[in-house]
Amino acid sequence: MFNLKAYNEVCRNTKNKNKVRNYKEYKCVYISRIYDALKNKKYEVGPYNVFTIYEPKERRIVSQGLHDKVINHLVSREILMPSIIPCLVDENVASRENMGTKKGYELLKKYHRKCKVKYGEYYILKCDISKFFASISQVRLKEKLKIKYYVRYQDDFLLFHESKQYLKYCLEEIKQFLKKEGLELNRKSRLYKSTNNFIFLGRNSKGRYTKYRDVRRKIKKKKYLYETGKINLMSYMSTRMSYSNLLKKEIRDF
Repeated sequence: MFNLKAYNEVCRNTKNKNKVRNYKEYKCVYISRIYDALKNKKYEVGPYNVFTIYEPKERRIVSQGLHDKVINHLVSREILMPSIIPCLVDENVASRENMGTKKGYELLKKYHRKCKVKYGEYYILKCDISKFFASISQVRLKEKLKIKYYVRYQDDFLLFHESKQYLKYCLEEIKQFLKKEGLELNRKSRLYKSTNNFIFLGRNSKGRYTKYRDVRRKIKKKKYLYETGKINLMSYMSTRMSYSNLLKKEIRDF
């Protein structure tokens, strides 16, 4: 049953439907192989698929095959998540059921209200780690720096405090902590006054999504990628439809 759940989840979320079709055709065979490999402790990771994507920016992607993905989902769902999720603070919202960007933005609004009542004038330190770093210790960050109001989504996080100077101190402490791990903050990390506008989780401080001129720029870039043969027509049209729906959602929300 566990294999079947993981199997269905991977098939549903895989974009390459040709691979999925073949995998479904021999469903019983693949599930039996997975069961035998895990039962006999003979599982070995298969070769990786390496390719390049161009949206939102060009980056090299390393992906596993469906067989390995099913095993990853199985281990994650049945072993890792039940052990790890209870240890995470509520302010860590990424890749968690019933949380995600929606929960992150709810916390952002909540802490804005609390700080406005408690401090009147306050500041926000916005940090963005230059590459994904899932294992940063949220407990250490909150306890050592004495930060009460904090939101994190993967490598992006916000710290709220009444003192600008104290957040400057926090910024240096975070830099030193990351340096020990061979990491650093990128140039988007900076300190904001509560009345300043900034982007977090795709929205500005007023809750509005990407500005229209930014949407036009991204669509123009996607068109160029299509015309130069780097993406297909379906990818280009999906982008146009997605951003169109995004702007409609903004109108409904506000």
